[in-house]
Amino acid sequence: MRYDLPHALGFQQNSPYVELFSYHIKKMKENGLLQKILDSYQAKEQVCPDYNGKALDIKSCITIFIIIGTGFGMSALVWIMEKLKVTRQEEIQFDNSRAWIENEIQTLQVNQQNIAFQIEKLKHRLSVLRVDHNQIN
Repeated sequence: MRYDLPHALGFQQNSPYVELFSYHIKKMKENGLLQKILDSYQAKEQVCPDYNGKALDIKSCITIFIIIGTGFGMSALVWIMEKLKVTRQEEIQFDNSRAWIENEIQTLQVNQQNIAFQIEKLKHRLSVLRVDHNQIN
């Protein structure tokens, strides 16, 4: 393909290199080197095989099946790992809750004993006060 577009480079105003570059670009254009360089950057024409009317078979699709199957397998593995982690966390929470409840029960039992002891002390004091009161009257 021939390029019929003019070629130009941008330089500062009054640059001393304008004449030098113009001369060498003109020489490259005259001996065909410029066209050869431009042609080397030209995209090559694509040649694609003609698959019109050809049905797909399993051999041409096996790669996509492998990729999809691998994706499903990995996602199933991650899902199972998440379920195991959640189950383990629930067990830990249950164990912690059970220990907390047992501790609370023990604390309440101790408090109940203390209250019973305090009640007995108060009953004794009350009986002492009644005796003192009866002796005064």
